[in-house]
Amino acid sequence: MGIYSKEKPVDIKYGFGTELFDKEGRILILEYEHFILYNIYFPNGKMSRSRLQFKLDFYQEFLDILYSILKKRRQKTIVICED
Repeated sequence: MGIYSKEKPVDIKYGFGTELFDKEGRILILEYEHFILYNIYFPNGKMSRSRLQFKLDFYQEFLDILYSILKKRRQKTIVICED
């Protein structure tokens, strides 16, 4: 996963900070001066029941993080790119 940008980000993070989800390399977060870009490759749940549960847990983690960001009332715009 990668992002091409003319502008250098202020900060780069790989993952949500949760080992279970971060080990698959699905999350790239770039903070710029005026916005934060979330580039996420969301899992599908078609392979098995356990994979479906992983997908649902991943989505819940993402929504919890997004809610905590919005709750802080950050002044930056949030941009979400996904597959």
